[in-house]
Amino acid sequence: MTGEGIPAEKLIGEMELKVRDKIINEFRKTSITSLISTNLVARGIDVPEVDFVINYDVPYIVGSKLPDCANFLHRVGRAGRFGT
Repeated sequence: MTGEGIPAEKLIGEMELKVRDKIINEFRKTSITSLISTNLVARGIDVPEVDFVINYDVPYIVGSKLPDCANFLHRVGRAGRFGT
């Protein structure tokens, strides 16, 4: 995405908290317009300017092949709150 001129950043749990906070703040200020993340933000990021959320895949329960329905509902719930 960045190669196409889209201000994008990744956000993963292995990053230092200071780095994650900086990325989220830049996303809130719209310096970054696309955020690619793991489940890290599935339960706790509210950014009113977000137009849409894409869930690339269904989350699975760790160590199994069963879908993690609660986690998925939290993911889509985040999207449903945007702009309201």
